[in-house]
Amino acid sequence: MYQHSKKSLFAILLLISVLCLTGCPNDDNGSAGGGDGSSLGGSSGGGSDSIISTPPVAPPANEAEALPGTDLPWHNSDGCPKNQPVALQYPENGDLYTGLAICYSGSGPTGVNSVLSNYGDKVWAFSPSSLGDYSSYTEEASYFRASFLADTSQKWYLAPGEVAKPTGWNYQWAPDVQQTTAWTGYKLAADRMKEMDQYLYLQLLKRRDPKAGALVSCAKSASESVTSAQELNDRSTALRKLSAALKATTTGTSCFKAVKDFDAAHPEAAKKVPAWASYAEKAADASPTGTKIAAVFDEMLRFCAHVNMPKLGC
Repeated sequence: MYQHSKKSLFAILLLISVLCLTGCPNDDNGSAGGGDGSSLGGSSGGGSDSIISTPPVAPPANEAEALPGTDLPWHNSDGCPKNQPVALQYPENGDLYTGLAICYSGSGPTGVNSVLSNYGDKVWAFSPSSLGDYSSYTEEASYFRASFLADTSQKWYLAPGEVAKPTGWNYQWAPDVQQTTAWTGYKLAADRMKEMDQYLYLQLLKRRDPKAGALVSCAKSASESVTSAQELNDRSTALRKLSAALKATTTGTSCFKAVKDFDAAHPEAAKKVPAWASYAEKAADASPTGTKIAAVFDEMLRFCAHVNMPKLGC
């Protein structure tokens, strides 16, 4: 096991020297890696490794950004939004950062024209004040942030479906176990609502309707079931705890009760889907949903086994 006490991205942008071969604007200093500090790079170490995974061109038309709230992709195949379509490689161990892309506009200084895009299923934690303005590309992300997710003096967060511009490129980040578990419970309840009536579901999100409160209740119940990376050492136990928390009927913030109330308010739509207790079992079974959730837990466990960031949960 090795440590990354600080995840510096300065090595990333040797990229200026690569991009300038394809016509990026000239730097006043005439240098590819140093100068005014506006690029992610700064070292002149050379080397043959490419730092761009795709050429700096617009994504294909079939991968265009979609309107928030639809099931169409808002990102291209590399996880990047339309206006920052070029995915940059991490300096090392990029496989640990599944679902979190560094996305560049394709022209100009990379440090200024790059963002972080969360196109995966984990909530990522950052050191405070390290992210600028957020853009939510889905109604689910927007509702999750407004109703449940709040940045604190200890951590800032980037939820699935969000993009943010870093305030600098020399800081730490890690998947947040508790908030990711909250997102998992939220998504299970959201997916069931969509199966009941997708139009109704989207309208509830857009209006911030209290009837959609089951989403928040399920996020809270889930977040209380698995709170630290240490609990992921036994993945099957963690998944069973998550499923049990979503089905619990006696907790103070009962996901089960909130979903039951929602079903009672929409009886015809509720007939289209399994009862919540059965639906919540997907969190721990061998269904496609359960397999996807298990993969997310495995990704967090693998990250924390390789990266030591105690302030961010690993």
